[in-house]
Amino acid sequence: MRTENYDNSRLDSNKNLSLTLLFCLVNLFAFASITPTSEEINIKSCDLLTDFCLSIPSKELRDYIITDNGETVSDFFTCDFTATKDDQQLEAKSISVKLSEGFHLLEVTNVKDQSVKSYNVNITCDTYKPDCLLKGNFFEAEKITISSTGSKTAFVIDIPLDELVNYNIYVNDKLYNGKFEPTGAESIIAYSVEHLTGAFYVNRFQINHKTFEGTFTSVQNFVRALNKWDNNVKWRFDQSTNTIFGGSTSNKYSNLELTPKGVEQAMLDIAYQEATIPTSTTIYLGQEQNNIKVERIVSGCSDEILVEIRGDDNVSLGK
Repeated sequence: MRTENYDNSRLDSNKNLSLTLLFCLVNLFAFASITPTSEEINIKSCDLLTDFCLSIPSKELRDYIITDNGETVSDFFTCDFTATKDDQQLEAKSISVKLSEGFHLLEVTNVKDQSVKSYNVNITCDTYKPDCLLKGNFFEAEKITISSTGSKTAFVIDIPLDELVNYNIYVNDKLYNGKFEPTGAESIIAYSVEHLTGAFYVNRFQINHKTFEGTFTSVQNFVRALNKWDNNVKWRFDQSTNTIFGGSTSNKYSNLELTPKGVEQAMLDIAYQEATIPTSTTIYLGQEQNNIKVERIVSGCSDEILVEIRGDDNVSLGK
């Protein structure tokens, strides 16, 4: 009969070695799970804020912490995309963040497994883009003549007065510092938010029966979202009257249902009203030869027109 002897000390040694290897492997995988994976993304945009979509369903947002250059992001927006499953088109909702021009290190941390995904996002605005929207497109002509006998002659620029903060207006290479007056009229939609202060959650807002929602730290950030949701339509916020206005009377809008942060039981249901606002701005010229330049600040894009003043009738032209 064959007899085998076992060295228990060697078994213990092998067991300890196995446990050590297992421990190292566990820690290796744990370390790998929290090591950030990085992605470099370059975006060309001359918008004041650019949407950057993240593949995080809005309903799972509570499971993530998102930072932008080390600062915690608190404003999130809806980013719609379409997925295909079993040859059927499915709509899903993920979140997006708004990024200004420049470099952004976005870090997305899953609080459940501590995994980290990082994005190196660089947003640049090419000031010499050949398709600049202002160049050669803002004014209808390169030169016009206005007949006037007054000391000051009105000239209409097709920019609403409240949007002039985004532009520089030059007259003969000098920044215009004269009088601005609102001109024209447009029918718009208005929501009064006089009782809204601080952060809030939009429970439900519909544009042409499409529903939007999101968390916002200010009314201004919500208006930025409106301008993304409502394509080719301008929305603005008048702080003096605490009114959000814009939209198009040809679209269908719902009431604005929202809940102020920290006051979960106080949901507000704000109905809209139709109103009329100015669509352009009048400036006043006092010289015979006036080279007018309109420049968009964020992009540097511009367009110019030469305005000659003579005669006896006050006529203005601007696009």
